[in-house]
Amino acid sequence: MNLYIESIKLWFKGFSENSQRTITYPFIPNKINVITGDSSTGKSSILGIIDYLFLSDNPVIVENIVNENVEFYGMHLYLNGTSYILIRKAPHFGKGSQDVYWEKQQEYPTPYTPTHTVGNMRALLTCMFKVPKHEEKVGHKTYPMTFRHFLPFNYLTEDIISSANTYFDTAFFMNRSFDAHLDYALEYVNGIRCHNGKEVESAIQKAEKDLNNYQLKHQKAQADEIKYRDCLVSIYEDALRLNLVPADNLFIRENANELQHYI
Repeated sequence: MNLYIESIKLWFKGFSENSQRTITYPFIPNKINVITGDSSTGKSSILGIIDYLFLSDNPVIVENIVNENVEFYGMHLYLNGTSYILIRKAPHFGKGSQDVYWEKQQEYPTPYTPTHTVGNMRALLTCMFKVPKHEEKVGHKTYPMTFRHFLPFNYLTEDIISSANTYFDTAFFMNRSFDAHLDYALEYVNGIRCHNGKEVESAIQKAEKDLNNYQLKHQKAQADEIKYRDCLVSIYEDALRLNLVPADNLFIRENANELQHYI
């Protein structure tokens, strides 16, 4: 799956009375896009806006300066060459809206006619990205893997930049399931398709134990068979000395039933 964000658009409060109260940030494909500006002007919020549009349940957009002035956030993106528009109402009191606008089109429409719930949209993108079915239990809750659990590999956050030992900033997403899914996701993006290593190792150990037990039983059975034949020969030789069996019938020496019959 190839994804390219063509632009981000903000509709400021009051845009319905003044169409000029919008701003679009375009991104040039296959280039390094640099965002500049004075301190505390909202540059870092661009990543928070992108994450919110990618259906975050925990918005990290700065409230003052940015979110308090915005009514809708939008994103124009391409998935495998197909153009889509995604729009979501701005978070309110730290809570994101539970519906979005998602359509296959080239131009931003005027907000806002919801087309999907956040849950349905997350399931749709998870399917489009062909995310494998996988679950991780965190505490008493089980979290299925979604496309969002692969986002840490694409985000270069401030904590990663400022810390020499932070490579995947799962704390940015404020959800413990990102830590739980990280190892599985990392193996998957590196082409490893056998993720249940502990289960496989346990199965191998059990198979080795079962094989060892079988070999021990097989060796005992072989020893018992040799002991049985030795005893049978000993009984035959005793019976032969007592003239209880014919000397010309060696077959009965290895047949307990025939030997018993003659005796």
